[in-house]
Amino acid sequence: MKIATTFFIIIILALLSSGCTTKVPATTQTTALPTLFENTAIPNLTGTWIVKAEGGSLLKSDTPGQYSHYVTSYNNLTATWIITNQTGRVLQGNFISATGNNERCVGVISMDNKNLYIADMDGFLDLQIINDDLMTLVYRHVTPNDSVASVGTWTRVK
Repeated sequence: MKIATTFFIIIILALLSSGCTTKVPATTQTTALPTLFENTAIPNLTGTWIVKAEGGSLLKSDTPGQYSHYVTSYNNLTATWIITNQTGRVLQGNFISATGNNERCVGVISMDNKNLYIADMDGFLDLQIINDDLMTLVYRHVTPNDSVASVGTWTRVK
């Protein structure tokens, strides 16, 4: 038993004293975006878009949120989005509604150019780009006063 233990300790000490002599090949890390979508043209979404949507609101108090465009449990909405600036995939704009609760927004176009994701003053829009002049939308927001969900379309004004 003593011989086996001594032999085991000698093997362990030999391994520890020899160190690791295998060299790991150097790797180059890159922070560049994948080249998968490099050759695809980013759609130009600047301009005026007419919004037609239907949605509902869950009121949590006597008054809806400051920027809410849905004031009853069910509403149809017609409004205007103006995308004023686009730099690459990033865009900025304004939402103008009949309620007077106009909002600023910022958004990004997805890497595959098929979707647009927007944050406004109190909520989020997910849009699917159907063609140069049509997008479909899903909108959501949750505030202390209300929660809203809606679906609809954006149609470019020519």
